[in-house]
Amino acid sequence: SEMYNNFLNSLSNKDIKIYIPNNKNIELLFDDLNRKNDKVTIVSHSNSAIKAIEYSNNYNFINNLVLLDPLDSRTKNDKNIVEITEIENINNINKNYINVKSNIIDINNIDNLLIINSKKSNDWSIFPTIFPIGFFSLKFSNLNISESINKTIIKVDLFGHFDILDNMWSNIIHTSFSKGFNDRNSIKLQQYHTWLSNQIFNII
Repeated sequence: SEMYNNFLNSLSNKDIKIYIPNNKNIELLFDDLNRKNDKVTIVSHSNSAIKAIEYSNNYNFINNLVLLDPLDSRTKNDKNIVEITEIENINNINKNYINVKSNIIDINNIDNLLIINSKKSNDWSIFPTIFPIGFFSLKFSNLNISESINKTIIKVDLFGHFDILDNMWSNIIHTSFSKGFNDRNSIKLQQYHTWLSNQIFNII
């Protein structure tokens, strides 16, 4: 959570109560939230998406689910994926390399679903080395979303997977292995965090 302070501050400015559990206390937190009978939204970023979906499916008091740049953290055995040999096929990975029938994830126990994907996560190059984080994205075609759920799917053109992090961390990653927004001005990144917070607030 120390890497997300700017984003979390943007959320708190919306008068949203924020809880940041860990694996040890999450069950206690869920019990407490259930007793309070508040509206609950799970917000996940990156490789926490699969766990967030599991929680939203298993706990009836969770109303909304937000997946920010969700990655598919399941193992190859879980997904029945064969080896990838051509990185150029990144945008066709689901079509060509995954047994879709064994790879579907149900989302069926919430009111609202928000998914935001940053398109710059797919950028890659050999020299300099830029890794396409989007290679591991959770594919929409692998989600079986209940028709009763209000879903919003947004693709962000100019920002990257790690631009949600605090400036220091996102800048380090931008200059090393994964590109983000070209203008690294802290005000621009703060505006992005505010925009993300607004999208989340809209579904709450």
